[in-house]
Amino acid sequence: MSLINNYFSVDHQKLDCLFEAFISHRTKGDDNGYNYFQLFHKGLIQHIEWEEKILFPFIENLVPMSQGPTSVMCEEHGQIKVLLEIIDHKLASQFNGEILEITQLTTILAAHNLKEENVLYPMIDNNINQAQRAEIFSEMELLQQTKRA
Repeated sequence: MSLINNYFSVDHQKLDCLFEAFISHRTKGDDNGYNYFQLFHKGLIQHIEWEEKILFPFIENLVPMSQGPTSVMCEEHGQIKVLLEIIDHKLASQFNGEILEITQLTTILAAHNLKEENVLYPMIDNNINQAQRAEIFSEMELLQQTKRA
């Protein structure tokens, strides 16, 4: 059963749609694009937190030698967060020039998501049972509720 891969891949697709809407509005000079970026930014940070606080520790404890891939993913998360903050700052200050970090973010996310969907998520799905899947989703919900409070 590939429920983890399916869930997180669909979340990648949802985030991609928000980012594409942002790009589309920005290209047209429409100020509403910033709203899409904010939704994308918030959603991507949530996604990263689920991975770093729940999925990665889970797989590191479950599968020997898994820390290599997760440490690489965490390094890339750090780069992604920096780019998000730079883009957000430029958009909030109504910077009208080209934001090169958008292209950088697009490039890093494409490669990053591919590695997760083809390596990391299947590794998790192949090494857990139904009860462990339920535990992961329960912890994700709890983390999300804690953020709302």
